[in-house]
Amino acid sequence: MHEFNDGKPSQMPVFFGEYRKDPRHKAIYHDVTNIVISYLTDRDEVARYLPKPFELPEEPIITVTSSQCREVEFLAGRGYNLLSVTVSAVYDKEPEILRAPFIFVMWENLTDPIIAGREQLGVPKLFADIPDHQYFDGAWHSELSRYGSKIVELHACDLEEVSADELRKMNEAGKNADSFGWQYFHAIGELGPAVSNPTLFPKETTTSRAWNATGSIKWSQTTWEQNPIQSHISNAIGDWPILEIRSTRVTKGTSNLSVAGRPPRVLAK
Repeated sequence: MHEFNDGKPSQMPVFFGEYRKDPRHKAIYHDVTNIVISYLTDRDEVARYLPKPFELPEEPIITVTSSQCREVEFLAGRGYNLLSVTVSAVYDKEPEILRAPFIFVMWENLTDPIIAGREQLGVPKLFADIPDHQYFDGAWHSELSRYGSKIVELHACDLEEVSADELRKMNEAGKNADSFGWQYFHAIGELGPAVSNPTLFPKETTTSRAWNATGSIKWSQTTWEQNPIQSHISNAIGDWPILEIRSTRVTKGTSNLSVAGRPPRVLAK
């Protein structure tokens, strides 16, 4: 009979023993291209969706990041694409005061990192169709769809490479690129959660090249028939007004999700 061993890493279905992760290969992404658009939105609108104990700063900045990830170690060199939506947030609960992006949703086009992120890291992940970035005539394009219905499109043009000093500042900030998330598992057979916790997700980024750009972003509303599981999510985000695009960047570099001495953790409510 199977015996559970809570001291060893396991994933569902757990009955086949320990998850055999090669110790040489961590959650390091050696080739990441990002299209990043940040914009000011209405504070009251987005505050309706941010759970306590997180708080919004005076100016709530939504950041949409489309990432093309390649040479991922824990996938034995394979890759996938993702698109995340975050808001600048503050966690102020004794004895900590932390500032980081809060992840509202992270769409990915591969099942394995979705499962690992949802179950082990408390990152709210969903599946979507995310093609590779398109680069043509000096402009970058990214889009996300589900069941053939487009949800969001990003464009970045008029690229101008950042200075060496700006790149240095980006890499200094990238030493602590942590994010807030929320781990939630519904109780079986009853209403409410079995698990519901705020989380902190560590990350380090290194940027080899970066460009400032002129950006645009377009959210599309979908009906329940077009997107039955996710339309309430994407439609809510699309309703947040884009008051002013604050920055658009295209970056190339690496990401490390296996930060030494800073494991993912649950935060106090």
